[in-house]
Amino acid sequence: MASYGPPQVCALTCASRAFFDAPPAGFCAHPRLTPHGALAFAREGQEADLEAHEALVRQVLTVDRRDKEETLACIPVLKPDGLVGAVPRSHAGHNQWRAVFRH
Repeated sequence: MASYGPPQVCALTCASRAFFDAPPAGFCAHPRLTPHGALAFAREGQEADLEAHEALVRQVLTVDRRDKEETLACIPVLKPDGLVGAVPRSHAGHNQWRAVFRH
């Protein structure tokens, strides 16, 4: 996930993304990344944390912040009480480390 970790880790992740998307032939028999989304949401009193997270994500991705109603439309199982919004990340990916270490 390009927005995970401190700035140095984000930079390394972004710089190595092409390798993870298309590793050299013969490197591994399985895809390196399994795409999935991620959503960071906040409740009342956590607005500053969500804003800081959004600023971090915006350094490496384009994001569309969601308000309470939009967040609940995406994830209806969230409790609406105190929910203020969310920052979705559609370009997240799970790294398949086991595929590397099988050999």
